[in-house]
Amino acid sequence: MILSELERIERQVSSLLRFSRRDEFVFVELDLGELVRQIVLDLRPRLENSGIAVEASVDGPPCCRADREKLRQVLINLIENARDALGGQSAGQISVVAAGANGRLNVWVNDNGPGIPDDALAKIFEPFFTLKRSGTGLGLAIARRTIEAHGGRITAARTSGSGMSFRIDLPAATCRTSRSFPLPSSLR
Repeated sequence: MILSELERIERQVSSLLRFSRRDEFVFVELDLGELVRQIVLDLRPRLENSGIAVEASVDGPPCCRADREKLRQVLINLIENARDALGGQSAGQISVVAAGANGRLNVWVNDNGPGIPDDALAKIFEPFFTLKRSGTGLGLAIARRTIEAHGGRITAARTSGSGMSFRIDLPAATCRTSRSFPLPSSLR
């Protein structure tokens, strides 16, 4: 129990430090679709062990100029938040969709959990606001700051029925390197 509490405190201090300092961004040509697929492949075993189905969908080669690690952290945070919201719910589902159109890229992270109460929805990107018992309230604030540093926006909305949908909107770019990453059948 002491070790798990120390880990929790370490994560909170790390989040606070990450929020308080101004990050340096290293913008590179990035295939956002490849990043989405890789994150889902990496997180799938843990999610499925929690009884949560996860799928990824990529439409076209969504390219942008971005800091790969920073966007990776944002997407993992959104998926982990969705997992926490599902809380072991049977038939829990998370989908991550990346698509580009009209010079913009969009990534949606959707879940079929209980959603966020309407009165809290307007505050979820504010620093130190949390609905979690052991949360710091910094994850979504850091995500917003990161996406805004990329010239984009992040929004959240309740889905019809139940669940949440987080949408990241970024400026698109043309990738000069055309790497093809086939979508594994398990992600189609």
